[in-house]
Amino acid sequence: MDYYEKFKKDLKDGELGERVFAFYLKETKNFDIIGFNNDYKYDIISEIYCKRITFEVKTDRYEHFKGVKTNNMFIETSCNNKPSGISRTEADVFVYFLPDFEEAYLISVKKLKELLITNQEYFRYTTQSGDAGKVKGYLINRYKYKHLFKLYKIPKLKCWNIKV
Repeated sequence: MDYYEKFKKDLKDGELGERVFAFYLKETKNFDIIGFNNDYKYDIISEIYCKRITFEVKTDRYEHFKGVKTNNMFIETSCNNKPSGISRTEADVFVYFLPDFEEAYLISVKKLKELLITNQEYFRYTTQSGDAGKVKGYLINRYKYKHLFKLYKIPKLKCWNIKV
């Protein structure tokens, strides 16, 4: 699979992850889903109890496709030496969704940014990740630090059972 094909597949997985998470919010948490966004600001805009809440959803299937268990969440900070991911989002809540493990880790964007700035010694910063080494970010062990996140169990959809 070349770079462009992999990008298209990752984008498709990401968009599906956003839809699945939005459906979960609507069906189990009584959120109204206002819509979806296709830029850096946020992925989902919702409303509950007359309050608007935006979500940045990162869908990760790396362990599933690579067949390795890392237990890590990768929090992107830049791509091509430009701010991206957590550095650029304007969302209220950051969601790290692992559909193959039926887990979604939630944390406020503000809290996650503070955590990364004030506790850098606890998280490994990588400078040559993804997209041919163009992406930088932090690795957070999701089990060691799960107490910092709110964990939702989200049933896996059959459409994700196919290994490409």
